[in-house]
Amino acid sequence: ARQRRCHRFPARVSVHHAGGTGEGDRRDAAHPPAGAGVHRTAPVPAHALPAGRVQPALAPHPGVTQPVPTPPPPLQSRTGKALKWGVSALLIAALGLGSWQLADALMERGGKADDPNQTQTVDGDNDKSPKEPVSRPISIAGAHDYDPFGSDGSEYPENVGKAYDGDPGTYWQTSHYASADFGRLKPGVGIVVDLGKVQQVGKVALTFGGDTSVELRSAGATDSEPQSFEGYQKIAGGNGTTVDLKPDKAVKTRYLLVWLTKLPVTDGQFRGRVADIKVTS
Repeated sequence: ARQRRCHRFPARVSVHHAGGTGEGDRRDAAHPPAGAGVHRTAPVPAHALPAGRVQPALAPHPGVTQPVPTPPPPLQSRTGKALKWGVSALLIAALGLGSWQLADALMERGGKADDPNQTQTVDGDNDKSPKEPVSRPISIAGAHDYDPFGSDGSEYPENVGKAYDGDPGTYWQTSHYASADFGRLKPGVGIVVDLGKVQQVGKVALTFGGDTSVELRSAGATDSEPQSFEGYQKIAGGNGTTVDLKPDKAVKTRYLLVWLTKLPVTDGQFRGRVADIKVTS
């Protein structure tokens, strides 16, 4: 039979003194033997482990700090340096260009503000420039023939209403004369138009029975009808079959004089015919 070997270790003898712990005990407690307090487990040989068992990894000793590996320094290649310098140069160029454009815009704005001849155009509701009034028709309150230089002082007064009745087929006409300039008997004849009150006149549209020369005259801003031809001032003129007479500037008046100065040939005679009168503001 295989004999089991026994290993004997010498027994540790502690010397105790009567009456308590001795000096030797205190010395042992204060100075433990080398290796005391640190217990390391020896690794088990691989051949001593049962089949299928793997020896566990030994954990590091508690209290021992493992060193942290130092990261490698960044690569300082020539390409990286060139890229940094290129980006920096682009940023500096962009800042310089932006500053130059801003300074140029401020100088241009300042130059416009200092220029007394600079004209500013403002659109929308801030436009304070005068606007032309909206044109509207003005009704005719009345009218009568006007022949201050004639022998009897009248020219078919009964037909004057046909000159502004809105029917172009009806008309007021003058007497017949030997020439277009009234046979050199008078400078002209016409119709006085009463607007009922002083109003602003923008245009007078006339329709004639032939090519006629005409003047538009105004009595001014008065409610009284002039008693002489000199009381009417010329404000527009024209000639043709259809004539639009517009004053050069705004006119306020109650009385207008449609004054014919040259007559067309009608039915072999020189005679004027007024088929329509329309007044608008």
